[in-house]
Amino acid sequence: MKNISRLASLALIVLSFAASLWAFPHLPDVVTTHWNAAGQANGSMNKTFGLFFAPTMMIAIMGLILGLLRIDPMKKNVQEMKGKIDLLILCLMGFFAYIHGLTLAWNLGVRFDFGQWMIPPFAGLYIAIGTFIKNTKPNWLFGIRTPWTLSDEVVWKETHAFGAKLFQGGGIFMLLGIVFPSLAIYIVFISAIVAALGSVIYSYLAYAKRHS
Repeated sequence: MKNISRLASLALIVLSFAASLWAFPHLPDVVTTHWNAAGQANGSMNKTFGLFFAPTMMIAIMGLILGLLRIDPMKKNVQEMKGKIDLLILCLMGFFAYIHGLTLAWNLGVRFDFGQWMIPPFAGLYIAIGTFIKNTKPNWLFGIRTPWTLSDEVVWKETHAFGAKLFQGGGIFMLLGIVFPSLAIYIVFISAIVAALGSVIYSYLAYAKRHS
């Protein structure tokens, strides 16, 4: 089925709303919605807003991405990547649905180290992003969009091949946070910074090499 990824994304949104509706009568008027780097609860919201914020945000993110893709000037490239984009949207929906599930479980009385449970989805998301951008064609919505990649298609291609390795490696490196929980926040932060900043720097160097 052509749109199976998009249908799966919609299914995750519906399930997230359904889970909130089921949990609603079992929870107090104020629910925990935020945890610090140590995995300790330190923020709360009104029950209605807190339970339906994530599912609503999922709808907004999916709608925004699909809407922007329709008006991207590089529509031909976008159409060629349609299947990969739908898979990336599915990964994003899965990421938010997972967080929403953890939030509901915590407020229903299940206790765990929230920070530790957040490492696998972050690692998975970075690996998915790296896999996605590896062969991404120039566009204005997805990828490593710097003045240098958008000015030279060869630089775009080289930067995304290099950046894919950084994001995939960063995702794998994040998993060390499971083994070293006291260092988890630093491992995740360093991995994210290296992947993002390294890609930007590489795009400049690749451009400078071609246009010295």
